[in-house]
Amino acid sequence: MEVEKEKSQSMHPSSNGGQHSTKKVQKNRNNYASVECGAKILAANPEAKSTSAILMENMDLYMLNPCSTKIWFVIELCEPIQVKQLDIANHELFSSTPKDFLVSISDRYPTNKWVKLGTFHARDE
Repeated sequence: MEVEKEKSQSMHPSSNGGQHSTKKVQKNRNNYASVECGAKILAANPEAKSTSAILMENMDLYMLNPCSTKIWFVIELCEPIQVKQLDIANHELFSSTPKDFLVSISDRYPTNKWVKLGTFHARDE
């Protein structure tokens, strides 16, 4: 999960000789679901192998699941965030690509109170 943070205001000269302020947006992308940040896999479907690989940037490591399995996993992010953007990727050339997926959140785990963020359709890019 990546979050963009807005940074500072700066002053620029205007055409009439005065100054006007403009907001300067600097994109700081923090991956709150990375091992380097401290994220962890808390649970996953029992058939899953190498689940921690989904948090690593090494493209030679990946989670494995049988094709017929309902795949699910729970990630504990390294700190509480407000989700603005969710990026997923499939770098394994010979695997099936997820198409529709559900994203739910909770402030604790285990829980019976999941909040559904939405069901999404992955683009093949």
